[in-house]
Amino acid sequence: MVQFNNWGGNKADIFMYNSLGQRVESLTGVSTVKGRQELNVAGIKPGYYFIQVVSNNKVEGRKIYLGTN
Repeated sequence: MVQFNNWGGNKADIFMYNSLGQRVESLTGVSTVKGRQELNVAGIKPGYYFIQVVSNNKVEGRKIYLGTN
């Protein structure tokens, strides 16, 4: 689950990059509900990733770690 603050129900583009800077997942033009959106990470290997959210000329990013269950 990707969470970001004060973006309401805006349309957003969400990108996920691996540690080499390669895009591994993306959602474009999604409606966000209360600043939350789910990314499908099935098949993505454990490790560190960078999430970038772009909406209404605002960009937010954060580093995350995906571990094994």
